[in-house]
Amino acid sequence: MPNGHDIEPALCPSILFSDLTVREFGTDKISLIGTFSQFNAPRFPFIAPPFHVTLLLTNIRGPIDQLPVTVRIEAEGSGHVIVSTSGSIPIPPTHGLADIAQIVFGLPPTQYQTPGRYEVHVLVRNESIGQRPIFVRPITSATTTETPK
Repeated sequence: MPNGHDIEPALCPSILFSDLTVREFGTDKISLIGTFSQFNAPRFPFIAPPFHVTLLLTNIRGPIDQLPVTVRIEAEGSGHVIVSTSGSIPIPPTHGLADIAQIVFGLPPTQYQTPGRYEVHVLVRNESIGQRPIFVRPITSATTTETPK
């Protein structure tokens, strides 16, 4: 049996952002409501509303009592952590390497001092396993790619 240190978690093709995430009782299905990839800010500093980050992790074999996972947002280039949240996820014995764990984290309202690109990092056992950008853009007459958050 693996001891939890013999695994190499990998990120499936998704780190998803949404206003709300609902997990259905019984089926364990997840509904993502209001997905987005950027914030459009009317002014700076900007306080983004709370939102959810949904991760799809694979290459994990159970059982693992508690798999520590962290999501943090950093200012690009500086490594300055804007916000971070962590949790420990139990992985059942029936979870195989090819299975996908759907993990949802809620992020609190977060202040962004300036517009720009920020990096969302996913860490397992304090080791980075993936990242994706999130943009904070000023609202202008040319901002039309998404509705303001």
